[in-house]
Parts: sequence; structure tokens; C-alpha cells
Amino acid sequence: MTRKVLTYLIVFFSSGISIAIAIKINLSSHSRTFSENSNLLVEEVNPITDNLTLSESQNFAVLDAIDDKILVTIYTDYPVDSAYYNEVGYSSYSSRVFIYDLTSGSIVDELEISSNELCTDGSLTDNGMLCTLLKMSETGSYQAKVIYQTTNSQPVVVYSCDIPNVSYYLPKSIAFNDGTLAFSYVDPGKKEFGVQVTSGDGNTVPVYTSSKIEDFIGTEINGNGAQFIYYMFMDDTPTLLIGTTESAISIIPLESSQSMHSFCLADNYIFVSLQTKADQSIKDEVLLLDLAGEILFRQEGGPYFNATYDKATGFFATDMKYNAYSIIPATNNGALSWNRKGINLPNDTVAFFPTSSSTCIVTCGDFQPKILQISAY
Repeated sequence: MTRKVLTYLIVFFSSGISIAIAIKINLSSHSRTFSENSNLLVEEVNPITDNLTLSESQNFAVLDAIDDKILVTIYTDYPVDSAYYNEVGYSSYSSRVFIYDLTSGSIVDELEISSNELCTDGSLTDNGMLCTLLKMSETGSYQAKVIYQTTNSQPVVVYSCDIPNVSYYLPKSIAFNDGTLAFSYVDPGKKEFGVQVTSGDGNTVPVYTSSKIEDFIGTEINGNGAQFIYYMFMDDTPTLLIGTTESAISIIPLESSQSMHSFCLADNYIFVSLQTKADQSIKDEVLLLDLAGEILFRQEGGPYFNATYDKATGFFATDMKYNAYSIIPATNNGALSWNRKGINLPNDTVAFFPTSSSTCIVTCGDFQPKILQISAY
């Protein structure tokens, strides 16, 4: 049987020297390949469907990853004759939400959920999970709940509110290195939005709150393990907000003519893909900013989406045609620039889930996605 082989091109920079490394991924069952010139191992993860029975109508999504564990939801679309069916917005329900051990092929913890709830987001720590659930009703009302559960304990609702059935109103979360979690939220009833932090004991407090609901753009949030970054308006200006587990620490205004495609926060840089309108022209640009907001690099290009920071390889992103890229900041003759290398993946939706300083989970496809892992050995 002919075996299909994919090749990752990953570029590392050390002391200003770039080293291109080709890493082959054998797509035969449970395959692994060592690269010749690096300490990276890339392998196809054993499909979780080897150990879980799914019906033809069931799908699954990976929500987060840490070490060798992934957070998974199994969900099903409502049939068109269901009272919960929607032509616009979410129209699915989760039957299970659990933490799955990729090494042992077993479920190590599970979140108990009610009927007609859909898990739309989640984050993992060493000791638990934080999940967003969308509760649907036959009357067309929707409630968002953020649930925190430590290992083998009872779940605790740390936040809830009524929202419209649209994705950018749903809370999204990230995990910090110390086990704390942060989630973004918007409460249309109270006309406020912001970011809250949940500590290991489940205590949840706001670290940023705005009562100017007109400044709300969405709930997209990400981080670098020590800080979070959030996108909003402030005084009619698109703005990036950087914060910690305790407070907001930096407010970075962008140009009023700019609108965001994607962004992510690294240890020392912010990667931004945006659109700039000037006179009669519109152009897509890529920016690298320092954490104070100073532009270190600016170039036309993109747009890029799903921007993700991985400590081992730099930034990951995809373009409008689902092509995936590895993007590495580099210093050439004292000036900061970037290097973009294509990742030869199937032309399908891709999601990246960095798990630690040396591992990244990649999912490819919408229906029962393929799971790949890049790790150090």
C-alpha cells in the first residue's frame, strides 16, 4: 500500500543564523519520523476513534491541549425538524466533554453536562479544566456558562449570562503557566464586557471591566502563559489590551483606520495581521510589536487567521485558502524581520494547540479531524 507523506518546513533562528529543517510525517497508522538535523519528532497521534465509538452523525473537536492530554467535546448537529435547530448560529449539542490521554488512549476526567448544551470553548491546566457551555431552549433564548472543574471534583459555575446565539458573544479562555485561567466575556444585560480570572480554588475575579458596551468587538483572547492579550475598542480606537492574572498592564492603541484579522502574544512580541484603509485603497499588513506597542516590523501581506504562539517554533497561522504557515521573527543586520515557511498540510481547516515549550498538537479537518503532534525528544 502506498503511503502518503507530508513535509513540515520549520525554521529556527539562533544567533542570527537560520536553519531550515524538513520534517516528514508518515500518514500511515501510528507512524513517527525523526528529522535528520534536529531534536524534533513529528508523529501522527493514534486516532481517538480507535478507543471511542462514534455514530455517523457524531463529530468531535479538540478544544485545548496540555502535555499528552487533550480536551475534547463530542457533539451532534440538530436535525432540521428539531425545535432547537437554527439556520444561523450554533445548532449542535454536546453529548460528552472530557480530558483524553493520548498516550494511554483513555479518558482521565469528564465534565457532566445537561441536555441541549454545547461546549464551544475550553482550556486545560495540570489540575482541571475551564469550559464554556451554550445552553439552548425551545423559546430561542441562550445562556452562556463558564464551568470550572478540578480533577475528579464537582463542577462549579464561575460565570453565566444570557447572550445571543453568535460566536463572538461566547466566553473564550486561556490557561496560565501557574494553573490560573482567564476568560473573556460580555454581558448584554449589564452592558459590560471584560476579562475575569479563575484561580486553582475556583475563585473568580475581574481583572478588566468596561461598561462602555459600544467598545465591545468580540471575545477573542490568547496569551503566552504569563500574560493575556485581548482586542477591543477604546475611545473609538481599535486597541490591544495586555494583562496578567492580577490586572491590565498595557493598553496599545492601533490606527483608527485599521481592523483586525488575527493576533497573538509571544514572550517578547505581538504578532498582528490587520487591514488598513487609506484614501481609496485597502491593504493587508503584518506587524510585529513589542509589548509596549512599538512597531518593530511592518510589511504588506496576509491576511492571516488563527494566529497561535508556540514556544518551540514561533507563530503559526493560516491564510484564506487554509494554507498553514510557520512564522519566525528574525534579526537581520540588526533589524527585526520575519520568515514565513509553508506547512504542507491538507488544504483544510487547521487548528494549533501548543501544549508546552516543546510540543504542539495540530488538528486537520472539520469532521473527525486528524490529530498530529510535534514534540522534542
